[in-house]
Amino acid sequence: MKQIWKIIGWIFPALLFCGYVGLYGMLSAQGRYAPEAIGLNGVKSYSWRPCGFTESNGISMKPHICLFFAPLYWLDVRYWHTRNESETGKYPVHRISREDAIRMIPRTLESSTGHDRAFTNDKYGDARDRESR
Repeated sequence: MKQIWKIIGWIFPALLFCGYVGLYGMLSAQGRYAPEAIGLNGVKSYSWRPCGFTESNGISMKPHICLFFAPLYWLDVRYWHTRNESETGKYPVHRISREDAIRMIPRTLESSTGHDRAFTNDKYGDARDRESR
């Protein structure tokens, strides 16, 4: 009887680990490169985003999924889907125009800081930071 529990004690964690790695592999296989750094002259660099890791805008990352898959994501972008691979044409890339990139700068700041409408026009028509009032 102890032998069975010993086997189950090894098989169950191994199956969980294989499921974890397998799920990330399926999500990564369906991923694409998305803008990582946006400047006033357009997109500066692209980074790998597995399927389901981004918000509806296709750029901002979902923190809870990134945290859950952090070790595998780190390995993935470090060894397989590096920034240099974005320009090789082997993988899909979510490209945006320069104008769209400039329009997205305030939205990207909102999602990265967690402040809703921190840099939007208020009732007076100016773009003052609401938190400084």
